[in-house]
Amino acid sequence: MLRLQVKGRQARFKAYGCPTAIAVGEWLCEQIEQNGLESMKAVSVEKIRAALEISEDKSHCALLGEDLIRALLK
Repeated sequence: MLRLQVKGRQARFKAYGCPTAIAVGEWLCEQIEQNGLESMKAVSVEKIRAALEISEDKSHCALLGEDLIRALLK
């Protein structure tokens, strides 16, 4: 499970699961705080996997991050 709370340029996350899911939450928060939520429109599974060097067997964690951003931008 991955939760993200965004207020302006402040972002906080809560993650339950493997270290990769926690890393995705941390990376998303850093990106939002540095670049703003609107810049996250370009985030994809491939971009998250490349940034964090996530292996194929843990790609579901990157998908969690992409789904979360898509939901936030709606």
